[in-house]
Amino acid sequence: MGILLLIMKSKVFIILCVLFFKTLFGQENILYSESNLIVKLKGNYRNHISFTKSHFNIPELNSLGVKFGLKEIVTLNKSNDKSILKLVFKGGNDIKEIAKKYNLTPYFEFVELDFIGQGGGQKTYFSFDPNDQYFGRQWSLNNNGTFSLSPSKIGADIQMTPSWELSQGSSDVIVAILDSGIKLDHSEFKNRIWENNDESNSTIDGDNNGYIGDIHGWDFANADNDPKDDHGHGTNVAGIVAANGNNLIGYAGIDWNCKIMPLKILDNSNNGFYSWWIEAIYYAVDNGANVINMSVGGISYSAAMEIAVNYAFSKNVSIVACMMNENNESSYYPAAYSSTIAVGSTNPDDSRSNSFPWNAAKGSNYGSHIDLSAPGNYIYGLAYNNNEVFGTYWSGTSQAAPHVTGVIALMLANNPNIDVSSIKDIIRTTAEDEVGRPEEDLPGWDKYHGAGRLNAFQALNALSTSIKEENKLENDYSIFPNPLNKNHELVIKFDHSSSRFLLIHDVNGRLFFTKKINDIKFNMDISLWVPGIYFINIIEDDIYLVPKKIIIYN
Repeated sequence: MGILLLIMKSKVFIILCVLFFKTLFGQENILYSESNLIVKLKGNYRNHISFTKSHFNIPELNSLGVKFGLKEIVTLNKSNDKSILKLVFKGGNDIKEIAKKYNLTPYFEFVELDFIGQGGGQKTYFSFDPNDQYFGRQWSLNNNGTFSLSPSKIGADIQMTPSWELSQGSSDVIVAILDSGIKLDHSEFKNRIWENNDESNSTIDGDNNGYIGDIHGWDFANADNDPKDDHGHGTNVAGIVAANGNNLIGYAGIDWNCKIMPLKILDNSNNGFYSWWIEAIYYAVDNGANVINMSVGGISYSAAMEIAVNYAFSKNVSIVACMMNENNESSYYPAAYSSTIAVGSTNPDDSRSNSFPWNAAKGSNYGSHIDLSAPGNYIYGLAYNNNEVFGTYWSGTSQAAPHVTGVIALMLANNPNIDVSSIKDIIRTTAEDEVGRPEEDLPGWDKYHGAGRLNAFQALNALSTSIKEENKLENDYSIFPNPLNKNHELVIKFDHSSSRFLLIHDVNGRLFFTKKINDIKFNMDISLWVPGIYFINIIEDDIYLVPKKIIIYN
């Protein structure tokens, strides 16, 4: 579960950034590489400065190269003026700050960023940055390393901005939030609250399901049909999953179209009986929920609750549960049941949350039953008592779980027929491994992080691959050789002519390359690529073809 803190700031920084490509000055989207600079040697130094692959013959320049991770010097004009160079860095540092340092030396006529341009009028397919007013605070969705409340690391997020290219959700997917209720009239939930179409009157049980007037869910804590939030926990959790995105206000949820089924199972003190929880699970399953979020936990085992959890599993409904916040290996339920997806919490620097701001001794639980982790510390969100308040954040595994729930909702939007076992397998196998402290995050599954930190982009990519295997598309394509080394040329071949867009993302979901392709065969030079795993995406007539994975080695 999560704990609330209130932050009042005099200035709001709206950061609309996408990992590898950033917005620069003013209001126009000026994009540039985070790892390259273009420089020109001054005339009086051209004959005195020489260089090898990554070293200059000038000690001052070599010192800067070592400091900022210069890995390659490329001559851009190889036949004539060899004074214009591209400097390629390893990444991880602010490229504008690097440019300033090089510009302070006396050797260059200019030092500039490696900008990105597009053809006039061409449709672009860069990662989707929503325009929500406070999206810059949502490090869990797009972490550019500048989060101010805690140490942060570029890419320590669930790779949400490229994921919205693949899915923004479906109104056919119903997410049940079993919590303290939600603020039903919040503008961020407008047109998103589930409606029981078989119930038309709030005073009678028109559908004979045992609940009088349950038009918008049920309050199990007070046994009535008004599941409003009187604590705040549930509104924050629901907002992480499903706050309206790209609407100029507040925050962006993970899924922008799913329906939210509010089921109140906690009272105004944030406590709840297991009986409420058990009944709510049955209600959610029997009334059409596709995935259930339970950011709750109890220390005592209950056979009755396990039966309810298994009932959901048998009806193909995933239950996502939080590990709880005692910073130890104690098992909490429902997370400890084998049929649930148990989620731990990570920090903005990708480490396990072993200390929360509301109590330094508290942290994310761990143990043999954990499935994976997700961002959970300093998660800004919605307020339960005021539609205009956006300055609160919560911390806990309660905030980690709904990140997973939201991604599952996106997966169900893309493939409504996927079963709960496949969902769990994909969520685990596509998680980013070895992201935390070296002494805790061991290769493969470990008890502190499970399979690793949630990666939405890789999960959706893997789902697309599984769909393609079940239903072959006619407009297929092939890539070869694969795997390949940096001396090879990557070839992409199609079976028919068409206008397409090629997008390549790295293993962390960052957009690495994009180009419009008109030919049946496309050859690509990869000699400057960093060895690793990349994903090929092809867009044809606004339809994504099945992604393909390539492996590049030295």
